[in-house]
Amino acid sequence: MYKTFCARPGAVSTTFEQCREIIRLVDLVSNGMPQIVYLVGWQYEGHDTGYPALDRVNEALGGRERSVRLAEEARRHNAVLSYHDHSELVGDEG
Repeated sequence: MYKTFCARPGAVSTTFEQCREIIRLVDLVSNGMPQIVYLVGWQYEGHDTGYPALDRVNEALGGRERSVRLAEEARRHNAVLSYHDHSELVGDEG
């Protein structure tokens, strides 16, 4: 599991295309070990923008189309994308 910081307001750190290359390289050097890639700053204008809405993918990173392609490519490299969105997991307390 590793975090990829994509963007914050006014600055792009890692585009979806660059994420794809990171996933490919980790797959290569790890001999196919499973990956969980935690994407931060994928929405609106980057990290912590647009919250609580999660309906817009950051266009500066490649937009929705590139995001979908990244998820498809990730599967081919034994990787699952996880999206930072401020949600909290709520367990069954009863």
